[in-house]
Amino acid sequence: MKVAIAKIFQETDTFNPKLFTLDDFKRFGVYFGDEILDQFSDVGELGGFIQAAQAAPDNIELIPIIGATSWAGGRWTSEAMDYLKSCLLAGLEKAMPLDGVLISLHGAMSSEVVDDASGYLLAAIRILIGDDIPLVCTLDHHANLTNRIVDTTDALVAYRECPHTDSVETGLRGAKLLFSILRREITPTVSWLKIPMLTPIDKFFTAEQPLKSWFDLADEFEARQDVLSTSLFPVQPWLDVPELGWAAYVITDSEPKLAQDLAVNLANLAWNLRYKFFSTTSISPSEAIQRAQMLKGGPIILADGGDNMNSGAPGDSTCLLKELLKHDVDGTVLMPMFDPEAVGQLMAAGIGTIGTVSLGGNIDNIFSQPIELTGRMTSISDGKLISTGHLPIEFNMGRTVLFEAGCIKIVISEYPGPSHEPAVYTHIDLDPKDAKIVVVKTPVGFRVSYGDVMEDFLVVDCPGLSTPHIEMLDFHKIPRPMFPLDDLQNWRA
Repeated sequence: MKVAIAKIFQETDTFNPKLFTLDDFKRFGVYFGDEILDQFSDVGELGGFIQAAQAAPDNIELIPIIGATSWAGGRWTSEAMDYLKSCLLAGLEKAMPLDGVLISLHGAMSSEVVDDASGYLLAAIRILIGDDIPLVCTLDHHANLTNRIVDTTDALVAYRECPHTDSVETGLRGAKLLFSILRREITPTVSWLKIPMLTPIDKFFTAEQPLKSWFDLADEFEARQDVLSTSLFPVQPWLDVPELGWAAYVITDSEPKLAQDLAVNLANLAWNLRYKFFSTTSISPSEAIQRAQMLKGGPIILADGGDNMNSGAPGDSTCLLKELLKHDVDGTVLMPMFDPEAVGQLMAAGIGTIGTVSLGGNIDNIFSQPIELTGRMTSISDGKLISTGHLPIEFNMGRTVLFEAGCIKIVISEYPGPSHEPAVYTHIDLDPKDAKIVVVKTPVGFRVSYGDVMEDFLVVDCPGLSTPHIEMLDFHKIPRPMFPLDDLQNWRA
């Protein structure tokens, strides 16, 4: 059996005004053909596809088309969309005839002209390959499930874990479904439901309540012999797009009524849990800094979810930095900052130079403003590092400098980085274990990466383009009514 595999992956925050360019994709690497087999044999969903084919009892010939895995950011430029789409379709056309197609997409992807980039790409594939060739897609479970995504695929499989440590397993599950379809062992029957709700992501840790209850029920349903797969989509909320909302998706083997009943149960449980996602434990920046200083040992992680670079916010908020400068912290403070202009200015001045820079607040100038800061640049890095655990990926943050202002050591980069990852600091010879406070710009992903490092953590309520206060965002395209933006009380699936 001849199966094409591909991956195009980026999470979009449509409120981030900085467009995500083709160069941004290429910075992470865009791979073709056998390069994909070499680069992704044990990494991510592509690694799962490859391992499933190797373990299959019959002959599965994989035809690798394109592998483009990038970090989160704003909407794609039209150039980026056109390039990736044309490469994908040209590779598929060259590989035909095919027996099946496996593709990994994020599911919360938008361009400057296409709101549902995932559905757009899947529809283009379907037009090319026709209706008879099975198409299976894997998604991040923070995807926004749409009619176009569902209608153009035979089956979907999503992550089960957040932080996302199961990308390989997700690829394995998707590939096994496709192979079973090709062998005519199953006839997938899909039912799915949108749920008119958005929530902050502070409580999106799948091993903890309330999200654990929802995923536990899905696992219980999937354990049934007549259920092939269940996928849940607690969507990331920083998408101003049509059809936005949570979703539940169930696949049975030729059992449409069962699929519908289970999807209804899952949707109604999510709705019943909705208020529990708003009982947040986040605290103000001032209180977080004071509490961190009172806690023994270190490092104490301060998690800024309002400028969440893991979900596409720009990473240039100065909210927490301004508050840190007001406090006399007893110990070292580490924090990341995206500011290419400041990097250029400091690089021109040279290592050891004491100077004043305007820092941050350039992209997110709604919730943040630049700050004038005097200090010394003490180190330079090429910004290349490897993120492990939560979404493993090779990073290039571009030219990166270490700028020290008193006890605060700021890693300033040309491009946003994985702020949940200790390597942001260790790659420039900083050890988070030696710090009193370490700032990360995500409320979730750091819990794996810093699990063995941190003494404790505090989620900080900072404003920003990934704010947990969804009502602060200027939505125009989403369906209404939508909880919690509207008075919607009596919805049932």
